[in-house]
Amino acid sequence: MKKFSVLTLCLFFALNINAQSTVNKRLVRIDFPVENRTISFSYNRKNELTRVEEANRMTLTLRHNSDGSLRESRLDWNRGGTRIDRTYSYDGNRVTVAVRRSGRNQSNSRSTETIVLDGSMHLTRSYAWDGSLNESFVYDANNNLTKFQWFGSNVTTTTYEYNDDVSPFSNIHKSIPTWFWAHKNLDWTKGFWGKNTIKRLTKVTVDEDGNQVFAVERRNLNMPRPTSGDKTLVINFTYEYDSDGFPIRQYKNGELTMIFTYETFR
Repeated sequence: MKKFSVLTLCLFFALNINAQSTVNKRLVRIDFPVENRTISFSYNRKNELTRVEEANRMTLTLRHNSDGSLRESRLDWNRGGTRIDRTYSYDGNRVTVAVRRSGRNQSNSRSTETIVLDGSMHLTRSYAWDGSLNESFVYDANNNLTKFQWFGSNVTTTTYEYNDDVSPFSNIHKSIPTWFWAHKNLDWTKGFWGKNTIKRLTKVTVDEDGNQVFAVERRNLNMPRPTSGDKTLVINFTYEYDSDGFPIRQYKNGELTMIFTYETFR
């Protein structure tokens, strides 16, 4: 049997603990330089995400059951202008959501929503109030969203390709399921639902006659549509990483669009 000195063992455990601590990082802030806004993230002692906040615009508060499942969420837009409270109940792959809407910008109302998940607990379709198909989602084995379709007067299909790296949401996924982000439809989260970071986005929009029209980014929907050029929207994403392999800067077609800040935890 090989013998190890006390010093050797101490060094081994010290290095092992350090190696583990380098991957124990959680996202605490995203800065959007182009849009001049910041989103912050807060956690409880169990390392469960409890709050997502954009100053003077949006606050998302989350509460969890003792088993870690999501129990309640509150989305507050414009400091009480619109408030949406949701309570989640589970029955196999079906999630029943009790919804209460309030705020100074809308009348109070209550309703019930049902989310039906696939065998991997993914939301794959959402429906409009009249029962018509509204959205569809396709994922890969790493929980990355690979295809998203929106069905309106036009049909928009967005496909996503990914890097072989780690998503800045990697720790958030442990407490917030993928279906929640799909249900909330927070656009800026779409490239981080799974294990990896988005590498390329391709968007095609087809009108009701089957003709391709110009696809635009959601944030630019109010801008005039282009009248010439390629109708397909293609965005390439690149990243800078820290020494632990976590992305710290995202570039969209060469332009710095997101800066990620993390904190370590035990």
